Amino acid sequence: MTKKQRNPAKIISNVIVSLFIVLIVIFIIFALAARANQGIPKIFGKSYLTVLSDSMDIENPEYDFDGFKRGDIIVIERFSWEQAGETIFEVGDIITFEWVDNDGNLFYLTHRIIEVNEENSYYITQGDVAASLGQSTNPASGYAERVYFVEVVGKYKSTIPWVGNIFLFIQSPLGFLLVIILPLVAILVYEIFNFRKVYINYRKEMKGKNKTSEELEQEIKELQKQLQKKQE
Repeated sequence: MTKKQRNPAKIISNVIVSLFIVLIVIFIIFALAARANQGIPKIFGKSYLTVLSDSMDIENPEYDFDGFKRGDIIVIERFSWEQAGETIFEVGDIITFEWVDNDGNLFYLTHRIIEVNEENSYYITQGDVAASLGQSTNPASGYAERVYFVEVVGKYKSTIPWVGNIFLFIQSPLGFLLVIILPLVAILVYEIFNFRKVYINYRKEMKGKNKTSEELEQEIKELQKQLQKKQE
């Protein structure tokens, strides 16, 4: 008796569905963690941010820093506004802080401190790319930022390259359609097809079990004939 061979197509489909479910679970965990922590996901005691610009995409030998770019994920040490107000960071530290654009939208920027003003409780920060180009350090120029102590939300710790591109793609309309909507529809159609197949087999089995007395009598006669032939 040979073992029943597995259907390769079914194995592949199961693997794809499993990977899709894992991806969705990760995405949901990050989304819930972000909502619970003011837009900054916190998992296993560490906070993560997806980089949205290339303002720090340059090596800085002075601080032994390789830079990070759009699509990377950075790990930060999270601070509450009370902790940030009581902590004095130093020139050279890379901090994440709240930033509101001209349209009133809140963002998180991550730049290097180039000046500390303890008397007025603020830092001047600038992206390493702007600094390398010799851009003005005056916050009014648009190439630097005045960040008050209580606006700091974290301090940069490390970089996870490229992974943020996945989340950026999923958050785009096309990515949401391809990664979320279409696979969900495909799974739904697949399950409907399987249900239909199981239901048809069930009906066939039930039909076989609910045979009329005449059909059963005919089958018995056929079996009797076969037995007689064998005995002869």
